[in-house]
Amino acid sequence: MFGQIKVCGECVGQGRRGYYDGLDECTEVLECGRCRGTGYLGIKPLEIEERPWGRFIVLNEHQLDGGLRIKSKILEVKPGQETSLQSHNHRDEHWIILQGKMNNSLGPNDHVFIRSGDRHMIVNGGNDLLILFELAVSIDEILESDIIRYADKYGRV
Repeated sequence: MFGQIKVCGECVGQGRRGYYDGLDECTEVLECGRCRGTGYLGIKPLEIEERPWGRFIVLNEHQLDGGLRIKSKILEVKPGQETSLQSHNHRDEHWIILQGKMNNSLGPNDHVFIRSGDRHMIVNGGNDLLILFELAVSIDEILESDIIRYADKYGRV
């Protein structure tokens, strides 16, 4: 799930660290503009998905004994952007703010718990990138298709 940290020759030549998968170029990881890195040391993401508001990076998915499923992500919300007003039928989410201000009031180390069915959105009204850690928990598979949108400034309702 997590890649081993190795050094990419091109990144080292430019004073940056990166992940090298044994091929002739970096894969998507940390601190390497050429690699479109995640910016998170030592993490080789399972998936990176761009959205109009920023992107999310899937770090891990796991099913625990007893069937409980968890999925961890990093959410990056660009300055002045917001996610849709949404809810989920099949998962709870716990967010921890790592950087920036969410909804103009919550900052680093603040956390939010969202129960299945609760309407929620993330607003980055600041000038800096907002970064959150998300842990989704469900007895069902955790899918992006579980998003129910009520309002969206990007026309995705």
